[in-house]
Amino acid sequence: PLRSGPWTYAIRISHPGKATELVEKLPLDKPDPKAAAAPRTFRLADEVTLRGKVVDAAGAPVPDTIVEAVRAAEDLLAVSETRSAPDGSFTLSGLEPRRYVVRASKFGWRPDARKPTQTITAAGTRLTVKLERTGVIRGTVLDDEGDPVSN
Repeated sequence: PLRSGPWTYAIRISHPGKATELVEKLPLDKPDPKAAAAPRTFRLADEVTLRGKVVDAAGAPVPDTIVEAVRAAEDLLAVSETRSAPDGSFTLSGLEPRRYVVRASKFGWRPDARKPTQTITAAGTRLTVKLERTGVIRGTVLDDEGDPVSN
């Protein structure tokens, strides 16, 4: 059960082989308890997948990158997310045929947010995401006596 009040919820409904449904701004502040508890029906369409590869400027794979598909650049809740494999490849599943913004991020790399340049309509759509190395500041935290501090 979700608490009711003057706020909204965003939920993600997913099932293997089906497109993920996002329901944003689900209000639960109805005064009638029976109305608030009324069931809602969600119909999930068949999924399409987006396959691709995360590479650096030289074309070398970038493994273990978080890759997300969102409906708009400002969305916080991803429709699908995964991590790239050791060869940089990734598969985003649970998508419906529509435009998505694909975000890729990894510590030490400049994030890449792809504009929705194409509509995902069928299996086999492929995308290459290029990341750039960033500067990383490394250091050690020391206590008053000059000893390293953990955590």
